Amino acid sequence: MKKYHMPNSKSIGSIAFYIFIIVFIVLAYLGNSGSLASIFPKKTTVVNKNIIQMEFKEKEYKVDYTKKFEDATIKIANFEKVEKWQGDFNIDDDANYWEGESSYVVLAKNLQSNTITLRKSLDLSSSSTIKILVYSADQENVANINKTTLRFGNLTDSAYYEYDIRNIKQGWSIIEMPKENFSFVTGAASTEEEKTDKNNESNIITNDRLWSSIGKISIEVKARPNTQVELSFDRLWAEKNDLYKKEFFTANFDMLSPVGWNGKNYINFWSIGASLSIFNKVTGVRNFTYTAKIIPQKTGTFGINGRTDLSTSYGYFLEIGGIGTGSWRLFKVGKIVDVSPVTELDSGSIANFQFEVDQPVWLRLKTSGGTITGSLSTDGKNFTKLTEKSDSEHKSGGIGVQTTGSFLLESVEFKQ
Repeated sequence: MKKYHMPNSKSIGSIAFYIFIIVFIVLAYLGNSGSLASIFPKKTTVVNKNIIQMEFKEKEYKVDYTKKFEDATIKIANFEKVEKWQGDFNIDDDANYWEGESSYVVLAKNLQSNTITLRKSLDLSSSSTIKILVYSADQENVANINKTTLRFGNLTDSAYYEYDIRNIKQGWSIIEMPKENFSFVTGAASTEEEKTDKNNESNIITNDRLWSSIGKISIEVKARPNTQVELSFDRLWAEKNDLYKKEFFTANFDMLSPVGWNGKNYINFWSIGASLSIFNKVTGVRNFTYTAKIIPQKTGTFGINGRTDLSTSYGYFLEIGGIGTGSWRLFKVGKIVDVSPVTELDSGSIANFQFEVDQPVWLRLKTSGGTITGSLSTDGKNFTKLTEKSDSEHKSGGIGVQTTGSFLLESVEFKQ
């Protein structure tokens, strides 16, 4: 007959101790590897961050951008009908252009290069950056690009600077090309006349001063084997520096640039890369009167905003329906109501009036406590009240502009 012995308390304690050690090791391993979190999910704790803006204390803020950045940019080409470009290209004056009245469409096929040129005397020695607008219909078209090259040189092509454009995207892109990243190329002249011209330019080439005496601009497009590529070009310009960027906050500085128009320089806002910008200096303000002089350039909405937070886009927005309309609306971006953060406070239209391209308007936004007032003027002196509404969601913030099209900003005036 087998005898059974009851385990004593000492053996039970030893077993419990070893079990504890094994469990501790397993838990330590799982915790270190991150697996423990998947076994025992933790409750997520959301910490609400208090985002504040430094309050602008001065009584007023006034800027005339035609004077502040009067030498900021040099117009190189606008790809309009009146420009004397040479080569194989089509002029698109129907729909697909961004600035002015047209763009140039350049087509290349099956490893064949297509080059267009413009003879124009330029001094770009004081510029730091060259920019151009380029359009591709889709990503497949982008993939078909073998190379796209921009060149600035002398008339004989015996010396030039060139830049290989590699960051073209679907839709309109602003290609930013630092001048220091252009390659300098020299070569032999092919005729006696060109050799004479080259000798006359030898001092310029030797001293790397060709930027001060550009004579010709070229754009070359080349497709990959057994493909074709079609690109549109619109507005080519140079910028002296980027000091204008310090005036604004925006999610993408492709949205704005200095531009020459009617003999003056303005800040051009367009909906490339972003659609909202606020002024760097004027933040954390509560009760104020803010006026902006705007010159519409392209179809799309445009307007001004106040008590705005760029990180969330919260704020109050006075918006115009755009060129060819007489419509306006006042809305806020804030807490989500009916699945949308946008709440329309008021809207309407102006009888017997339409906003026109190149015709300046003054927009005014006034806030006082929970009252928001929007006004409009066509002369900067006599203002018509469009709306006055009550809303208390946003207490303070910055001031800025917004657009889904393109406009020129001439001046702003802020008082509190």
